[in-house]
Amino acid sequence: MKLMPPFRVCLAACLVLALPPVALHGASPRDELLRLVPDDVGVCVVLQNLRGHTAALADSPFAAQVMTSFVGDIVRNSPELKKLKEADKVLKEQLGTDWAQLRDDILGDAVVMAFQPSPGKPGEEPALFLIRARDAAFLQKLVDRLNEVQKKAGDLKELEARDHAGIKFFRRVEGTKPAYFYLIRDNVLAVANQETMLRQVIDLEKKAPAAHSATPALARQLNELATETPLFSLWIRPRAFDADLEKKAAEAKGADAAFLKNFLVYWKAVDGLALFASPQQQFEVRLAVKARTNALPASARKFFAGLGQPSDLWGAIPNDALFGVAARLDFAALPEMIGEFLPDDARKAMRDALNHSPWPPLDKIAREVLPRLGPDLGFCIIAPPAGDKDWFPQAFAALRIQPGSDDEPVEQTLMDGLNFLARVAESDYNRKNADRVTLKTVVQDRVGVRYFVNDKRFPPGLQPAYALKAGYLLFATSPDVVKRFAPSAVKPEGEVPILRVSLVAWQGFIKERREELVGVLADKDQMTKAEAGRRLDGVLAGLQFFHGVEITQRPGDGHAVVTARIRTAQPLRK
Repeated sequence: MKLMPPFRVCLAACLVLALPPVALHGASPRDELLRLVPDDVGVCVVLQNLRGHTAALADSPFAAQVMTSFVGDIVRNSPELKKLKEADKVLKEQLGTDWAQLRDDILGDAVVMAFQPSPGKPGEEPALFLIRARDAAFLQKLVDRLNEVQKKAGDLKELEARDHAGIKFFRRVEGTKPAYFYLIRDNVLAVANQETMLRQVIDLEKKAPAAHSATPALARQLNELATETPLFSLWIRPRAFDADLEKKAAEAKGADAAFLKNFLVYWKAVDGLALFASPQQQFEVRLAVKARTNALPASARKFFAGLGQPSDLWGAIPNDALFGVAARLDFAALPEMIGEFLPDDARKAMRDALNHSPWPPLDKIAREVLPRLGPDLGFCIIAPPAGDKDWFPQAFAALRIQPGSDDEPVEQTLMDGLNFLARVAESDYNRKNADRVTLKTVVQDRVGVRYFVNDKRFPPGLQPAYALKAGYLLFATSPDVVKRFAPSAVKPEGEVPILRVSLVAWQGFIKERREELVGVLADKDQMTKAEAGRRLDGVLAGLQFFHGVEITQRPGDGHAVVTARIRTAQPLRK
């Protein structure tokens, strides 16, 4: 009987993927598999507790909200769901099982996939897949049934038993594809594309029983960076890629050579990279970097030194902002850091461009102001008050300016340069357009604010403004936004905020300003207002399931963890 495509997908899931973990010798299922992974792999992917995460999510308030909404109707009537049901039927007919049993008894505990880079040998990299099944008898029965069905279908050309250190494993050949090798030991299925890799697994498995009581090195590295048991983990060992990067850097020419040479300095300072994803009460994705900061160039250490502290700008960004981002970066170190990635001639040209502008005011800004930029930088968008006649969103971008001395009035130099550019922009626009833009000035609490007015072209609420206020260079959508700008120190509470989006605020803004937004969307994309309205309603329908998105950073001893959270309207756990 010829195997159907859905069955091949399941074959790949069983013999080529790596998922479930079960406890053995007191260790976690994940650790039991990681103990079988050679130390010199470059990439390792772990999927654990799929069964538990799936059950918890299916029983969650979030799932109930989704399935009782229009989305649930779409899912239930989708052609994709129909195909999955057909695939489930094929699994039942040919393997005597279904997806739910495969997920829970075979793939439900832990899966590991490991990859070993081989510089200069693309396509020949050793790869290893491990599955830790809950039901050992079912695992063996499933593999035997798989071999039997594929033999009858003519897809399995060779199945040869081999031996290493008294342990039997198999060489398997499907059609014209390269051979691969697999081994079943109790609850563990190991699959490798090279025999030497599978022999390493056997050697690791046969180590003294005392080795099973210790946490594997890779598991310890993951535990350092993960604060919970994630569903998905990706670990990258930088040292496995050093030889290939060094070879490419040695062979590169010109700009590529300069870039790769400096990139290697950063790369060799990194001891590990990890990515975690998990549906906890909210959905979280974490990127963790373990590095030796003292091995980074001085410019990089200076540029990133402030990331571990929250920016004072978070005191000016409301919790219900449509969008907010702020961080602390040393911009004085930025030109040097960028220049290190450039060849000598390009680096010299960049320095000349910064130090010798054809416009005297800008030349002075480059020499006197650029070294005093930062470290606080941020941007914010806020919905206008409900019922306000001005519907355009309010926004500001702010950059801290370190004050100069009496002999070097940095603030005055900066404003002279900006005023020069503003007058040029005003003159150029009025020369090219029938409507006119006017540059005006207003004083607010001894702060001079320059702003542009064009009632014909600008939407209600938009009067682009700029000013120096509270030690910040501030660009805003109107003088009123400048007046309300009030940064203040934020006390660090473990995680440092970087970005925040309130999807609840977006829902309110779209509902409140639907008519105006429909007009803007229809005009921009050349569509009818009816179609634009349908698109906005679709966005609103999707937003109802979410509260917001945030990105934070948690500094640690020799490592930093960046976390992205998607906050759902209903929790992902009961």
